[in-house]
Amino acid sequence: MRDDAEATARLSRRFDDYLRSLGAPDPDGFTAEQYLRDGLGKQSALAGLVAELDGEVVGYLLYHHAHD
Repeated sequence: MRDDAEATARLSRRFDDYLRSLGAPDPDGFTAEQYLRDGLGKQSALAGLVAELDGEVVGYLLYHHAHD
């Protein structure tokens, strides 16, 4: 997870740009620092997976354990 923080944040920024292009007023993306803070440790708030193609992160999935 630590190794993927920058790549995941970069993809989040790209998704934010896409949402803005559709008229979203202020998409709520995240930074690498937030990803590391909230995703690591004994009581992490989230977990994640990344998709790689030829060694490059090309997609991500973040999830948390909660009932909605």
